[in-house]
Amino acid sequence: MKSIKTKKTKKRRIKFYFGPKHLRFCFFILRIKHSNIFITMVDWYKRVIVCASSGMFSLSNSKRHKKAPQIAENLILYLNHYMRIYNLNSIYLIVKSPIRYFKFYFLKEFNYYAINIIAITKSLIIPHNGPRGRAIKRRGR
Repeated sequence: MKSIKTKKTKKRRIKFYFGPKHLRFCFFILRIKHSNIFITMVDWYKRVIVCASSGMFSLSNSKRHKKAPQIAENLILYLNHYMRIYNLNSIYLIVKSPIRYFKFYFLKEFNYYAINIIAITKSLIIPHNGPRGRAIKRRGR
């Protein structure tokens, strides 16, 4: 029986760029949906490094547990690991949802882990076709 030789392929490493040496930072994009919280860490050219959601850290599948303020601690701790790998300590925060009280929990956690926030930008998401809003949940009679 002949052995089949396979061609070895070289793994391509993606090199992320975080700006000039004197100003190294990454972007954090914060999206808060009606049932989940998403944080995406991207580099200077908006290439995704890592994405985390509150569903990764909640113990149950309920919406209430996913939107608890304690989830912010777990999300920032998870992303802080990647910031240490790439030797970063500054971020540019892009918020893509309405500002509510629990965004301040994220700011408190950034401060706790000594992550400098260079700027906070609110990005408004506008639908292209103007759809209707979510239907109100009706209770059974």
